[in-house]
Amino acid sequence: MRHVYFVLLNKGTGKGVALVSVFTISALFHEYVVSASIGVWSYFAFMAMMSQAPVMLLEKTILNKLLKNSQLGNLSFWFSFCIVG
Repeated sequence: MRHVYFVLLNKGTGKGVALVSVFTISALFHEYVVSASIGVWSYFAFMAMMSQAPVMLLEKTILNKLLKNSQLGNLSFWFSFCIVG
């Protein structure tokens, strides 16, 4: 946040673009760390992290409109983390 998000905001970039930029850079670094540690270069970690953004937006929309004060967001995280991988 400090090194990318706030710098982009100070340069006049919108919050949405700054947020997507931080998320993408973080996904790239996660891909590098995972690929380097297991010695297999692929795009799996990057795609897994980038797929979280639309899922978070969908969950937020569903939970705000249908199920206020529900634990379904927490359940969905643990399901995807532990079962899907």
